[in-house]
Amino acid sequence: MLGRATGYDVVLRHVYTVGLGALLCFTLAAEASIRVGCWNIAQLRGDFTAIADVLDEASVDDTTGFAVPVAVWVFQEVDVENVPDLHDLLGPEYSQGTYTSSNEDTYSGAQAMFYHSSLVTEITSGHDDIYTGAGRRSDRWQIRLVGYDNPPVDFFIYSSHLKASPGSKNQAERLFGIEQILENAEELPEGSKIIYAGDYNIYTNSEPAYETLVAEGPLAAIDPYGNGSWSGSSNAIKHTQSPRDESSGGLVGGSLDDRFDFQLPTIALSDGFGMDIIPGTYRALGNDGNHYDVAINDGTNSYFPGDNQRSNALADDLFDASDHIPVMVDYTLPAILGGSMTGSFNDVIVGGTVDLALVVENNVNVAIPACGAALPWSATGSGFLSSVSESGSIPAGSGPDVRNLQVATTTAGQINESLQITSSDLEVQNAPMSLGVSGVVLRHANGSLSGDNDSNFFVVSEAVESDSGIQVFDVQLHNYGWDSLQAGLDLDSVEMPASPFSHSVDPIQGIEDQPVTLSFSMDTQGLAAGSYIDSIAIAVSDEDLPGAADAVLTLVLSIEVTEVAGCDGDFTGDGVTDVADLLLIISEWGSPYDVTHLLEVIADWDCSAGP
Repeated sequence: MLGRATGYDVVLRHVYTVGLGALLCFTLAAEASIRVGCWNIAQLRGDFTAIADVLDEASVDDTTGFAVPVAVWVFQEVDVENVPDLHDLLGPEYSQGTYTSSNEDTYSGAQAMFYHSSLVTEITSGHDDIYTGAGRRSDRWQIRLVGYDNPPVDFFIYSSHLKASPGSKNQAERLFGIEQILENAEELPEGSKIIYAGDYNIYTNSEPAYETLVAEGPLAAIDPYGNGSWSGSSNAIKHTQSPRDESSGGLVGGSLDDRFDFQLPTIALSDGFGMDIIPGTYRALGNDGNHYDVAINDGTNSYFPGDNQRSNALADDLFDASDHIPVMVDYTLPAILGGSMTGSFNDVIVGGTVDLALVVENNVNVAIPACGAALPWSATGSGFLSSVSESGSIPAGSGPDVRNLQVATTTAGQINESLQITSSDLEVQNAPMSLGVSGVVLRHANGSLSGDNDSNFFVVSEAVESDSGIQVFDVQLHNYGWDSLQAGLDLDSVEMPASPFSHSVDPIQGIEDQPVTLSFSMDTQGLAAGSYIDSIAIAVSDEDLPGAADAVLTLVLSIEVTEVAGCDGDFTGDGVTDVADLLLIISEWGSPYDVTHLLEVIADWDCSAGP
């Protein structure tokens, strides 16, 4: 039955008949592509239930391998009074775009746009109304993707209804209309993403209007079907008018044999970056390619592979809804950059390597990988990170790209540097991204055997007396010039010197601002007078950190041993010749002492061997 329902009836019917699949898709709006539909609604002369069914089926159409809600609908032949009914048919999740009509109800209606408000929004300042001849006007809308704010991602869509019927005069009117649209598009910022959509009423690919639209240039339309012919049964898959084989209720018959309806993107939507047409998704909804010059519901329809019942139901709705078939196209969602890097590192010594983990992700949330754009990325650093140069491309739906960075250190100091991640795709969200890293690079420890200067060679030169017992020589080991940016010093080993020298020095770790004492000893008992010299290797190193190095210091012990100078008359051994010696001689006269010893005491009287 062809007729009009009331707006209230439409709302009730929409609520109770919307398919479960459509409900699921709308709840999964975050996992989407951008689906755009273009449909000549024939001033809503068709059956409202059938129209609502077609609108619902457009959002659950999974012939592309996925089903997502239609983000943007543009309609042709929309009278002023049709707008609220059309909105009711779409449902509350859709918002109405800017609508204008300059007495266009008498010229087959105006253009209307509705958008799924959880997916996109309209930038109303981007709207324009363009005269395209024959009393008709095209509309341009600026659409922005929801959730894409850094940077904003916009596209422009034109909806047009050009002059109908064959003949040179009508062709000239259509050419004028296309020229006006292209002239308007020239006003947009360079590189704008543009979709040319509508009922163009163009009969062949050789018509001047079509040739002008696809002519080479930055604003040229890219026809996903190619620029070849769309005539005849071999091109039946391309046809959009008419799904009916009879005229009734103001809807035109004639069967499917014309491609009047188009949705053509520009090169900016076909360049492999950001929002882009998904290959293989351009289609006339419900056209299975097997209905040339017959009604779309003639016999069996096989639009949904393996589901003729669903296909036939859609074909019946298309027959009853309008005298045009919607043209549907899916576009990718731009990539979303995510990244992280090791934020800090433990102390390292100049010359050592810092290991950092860089993780780059494409966080676009899509139902299947084909719905999202790839993420081309590159990472470069400066200063401490100047050696980093990484790049790659991450398809949508894939895991993170993890890079292990090995950064060599050349200069000591406190490190606070950033790695910049950029993308050649200007629509990538969150790019550029800066990832910081901090840490400390230390100078090497500086072992020194002197606190006054940097001394790797030190000589201990002393004189001792023979038979003077154990003599000890202390040497100070310094971490010369230490501050918080210098590594601690480890004493690893001290070479054991040759006799009569020795030491009992154990390894010591973490020498910083305070020196440690190394003690060397010499046993003088029974040593003959003379020079005793030994060279001792002292092995030191940086504390146990990446970049640690070893060093060897040299200590020379140069010790002169001398005879003890005594007193000839000192028989008591107290170092002096005095009355004690005289008394000792007298008390032990004859054995062992005699006159000779007495004379020695007298001759050496008052001798002292002390210092």
